[in-house]
Amino acid sequence: MSGSASELKQHPELGPPNQINVETSNHVVYLSGEVSEGSLDRMAEWVVDGTPGVLSVVNTIAVTQ
Repeated sequence: MSGSASELKQHPELGPPNQINVETSNHVVYLSGEVSEGSLDRMAEWVVDGTPGVLSVVNTIAVTQ
């Protein structure tokens, strides 16, 4: 599950100027931060949800545009 953040790094479109914070607790990944497009928050959730060991994702990423 610690691979959740590294999985996001595999997708350059989720990098700067977007800011995505990843925290994990008990197999739950918490995403927060800001992205420039609405589809990017869902993409980040999809990428992290596919990480082995992740049971659920809580997505509170804000869209700035």
